[in-house]
Amino acid sequence: MSPSQLHKFKLLAGSRFTPSLPSTSSSSSPSPNQETQGTFKISCELYPSERMNEKWCSDTLDKLLKECKEGKDSYEDVPLDLRGARKRLVRSGKGKKTLGLKDFPKEWLGQSSK
Repeated sequence: MSPSQLHKFKLLAGSRFTPSLPSTSSSSSPSPNQETQGTFKISCELYPSERMNEKWCSDTLDKLLKECKEGKDSYEDVPLDLRGARKRLVRSGKGKKTLGLKDFPKEWLGQSSK
């Protein structure tokens, strides 16, 4: 999957996609495909049979992948909205609730912060 197709997949998946947590240990180097890591969850309880629900999930995933690969729009200029994932992390205690100056790139803070 190309990076633009992966970006489109994440956009279409919406709140079903959760990015992976950044590595907390300083000894491990980030993997080259870190932006491709994450979790996609889908479930269904519309039908009386578990097999029918699994079939719906499988069909929905197939449609999503087909749209990512064959769709006309690439949505490369649309940023990902990860507020839902961040909110779930804060609720679970794994994420930070507030951002501080140290969380911003030094280039954004200007010359006075050095």
